[in-house]
Amino acid sequence: MSQKKSLVVKILMIVYLVTTMLFYMGCKRKGNSLETADNVCYHNYTIEYSWQGYSKCKGIATCNKCNNIVEENATVIRAESPSQVHSCSQDEMYLWTAIFSNEIFENVSKFETTLSASHSYIESEPIWSRDLDNKEYCRIPKSCSECGHEESIITYDITKTTTPATCTENGKVEYFAKFDNGRTATKTTEIIASHDYSLQYFWDIENDRIVSCKAYKICARCSSESENHKIFVEEISVDKMQKIYVENEENCYYYIANFKTYGLSPQTSQKFYEQSSNTNNNENEGNNENEQQETDNLIKEIIHYSAVKNANGFFDIYFQDTIILQNTTAIVEGKTFKLIGCEISFEDGDFFYFIDEESFVQFEISSQNKNTFALNYIHYEPTYVYGDYKITNGDDVHNSYIEFYTDKTACLFVNILEDIYFPFLPFNNWEIDQNNKITIYYLEQVLQFTLEN
Repeated sequence: MSQKKSLVVKILMIVYLVTTMLFYMGCKRKGNSLETADNVCYHNYTIEYSWQGYSKCKGIATCNKCNNIVEENATVIRAESPSQVHSCSQDEMYLWTAIFSNEIFENVSKFETTLSASHSYIESEPIWSRDLDNKEYCRIPKSCSECGHEESIITYDITKTTTPATCTENGKVEYFAKFDNGRTATKTTEIIASHDYSLQYFWDIENDRIVSCKAYKICARCSSESENHKIFVEEISVDKMQKIYVENEENCYYYIANFKTYGLSPQTSQKFYEQSSNTNNNENEGNNENEQQETDNLIKEIIHYSAVKNANGFFDIYFQDTIILQNTTAIVEGKTFKLIGCEISFEDGDFFYFIDEESFVQFEISSQNKNTFALNYIHYEPTYVYGDYKITNGDDVHNSYIEFYTDKTACLFVNILEDIYFPFLPFNNWEIDQNNKITIYYLEQVLQFTLEN
């Protein structure tokens, strides 16, 4: 019995001793090991790395069981060449590596961005235009000189100031565009000075008899008394006029002046009597008729068109319900309809004719119904006409003519459908020499026409 009791006591003592040893050796269990001068301890470390910039890094190991802390400052090395080369789409980056001598710590790395990815843009000249809703915008295209990537900045924040032209001084329209990034752009469009000429006829009478009839173009905006704004067109002497006797009126006659200049209309004089008895009364009556006739001799001929906005946002132009232009681009400003582009182009030798922003065809809007406009083209009396002119478009040949006006503008009329002539292209300036050769400067080209005497 005593032997059994002694055995139980021994077993209990062994259990006690093992438990005590395990209690005092908790950090010697499974975990990271650190061999020191004092002991060999098995720790369960949490590792942290603390960077100071790129050149310094400290490793910190903390035991989760006994809170033992181990620290070490690493040796930091920067790579000699970048790990990622700078380009338009990627950053330039260098690799920094922290090297530790203690086995607890691992070598760690960190990237330093020295150059951010960026394009080397070169800006082009600003482009001013209108969108399909007729809103003005300014666009600045730019392209990368390295990779060719293209993009644009666009703004609708545009203000403009207009200085109207007078008869003798040019005006201008100044545009100012402001972009979201603070960039600005400006543009100035010149308004050419021009007179508003009207055609008037004057009868020269001496001693109650006609001497001649003269045709002038006189500016309606300037003083009609000023010779500077009065252009002589043609004079017909009485000996070159038709003398017509009036039926049922004895000794009564009148003259008809038939001018040779294109666009001038025949003029009929007042009545005259070969006997002097009724001369004064009848000639006074004739003066009243002549004044009324001069008032009626308007130089403007209104040609009617209609413009219909199609499903593509462009305009189709009609004349007497017959379509003559398709998919045209136009600007609508108040009562003005400006045609600036269309699909049709004509070639004559080395010259290409088209309607653009610098030389637009302009109409007056007489009425509007939703997307349909009634247009009037104001046709001024020309000073000269070059009539025998051919325009080729592929295998098609189009008859056309050019009218030259006193304000030094001109217009090309093209027969684009049967006998329908359309004011296809205006010109802003022309010159004529003593040999009746007219020169037009257009799009850095020189066009020349010789008029017949």
